[in-house]
Amino acid sequence: MGKKNSSYPVGNCDKRVYLGTYNKLCVIKEMEMSIEEFNTKINDTLNEIYESNIYILKEERNFKTPEDYAKYIELINYMINHLGLIYQTFSNATITSLTPKGRKVHRLGGWIEYLKLEEIKEKKKEKKEKYDLDISWFQSKTKWLPLILSISSLILSIIALTKKEHKSDKEKLYSTEKHINSSTNSIENEKAEDMDTFHLKNQGNSK
Repeated sequence: MGKKNSSYPVGNCDKRVYLGTYNKLCVIKEMEMSIEEFNTKINDTLNEIYESNIYILKEERNFKTPEDYAKYIELINYMINHLGLIYQTFSNATITSLTPKGRKVHRLGGWIEYLKLEEIKEKKKEKKEKYDLDISWFQSKTKWLPLILSISSLILSIIALTKKEHKSDKEKLYSTEKHINSSTNSIENEKAEDMDTFHLKNQGNSK
């Protein structure tokens, strides 16, 4: 990207819709500072506005050179129109206050800490997107797997049901055989008793 301070490869920075609404790198280039210095300026200005009950925009006479004043105005406009951290009251355009976003940023530790949190959030988002992409790829490669699993489950259920019915049939057959054996034994016992009675009677008659 060239040198650190101001040699950024930006387009035509003079093409603006209105003051402050242009590329961030254009602002940095015109303010002749690095991105780190630019973010530090935003952080310091945000804290300064927060700590002031009423923050009145500085005038040109408060700066050493007209260029420094122009940089200050560029920064204020960028914080208003692009970042949405501060706003100018309708009653007096020279008075600025923090927007809800500005108060949130300050509550999170300032602009620099906010950028770190946003970076972490972005990395988590990218990680989730990669995970979702991997899942989609896996599903596309194994689209028949759910069907195969369903068929396998159905086959196992049928086998288990068949085994259960077979076991039930065996138990019924065993119960029937047991009943038949019991009946057979009962009949044989009755026959034996009848034979004993018959022999006893014959013995009585012979006497």
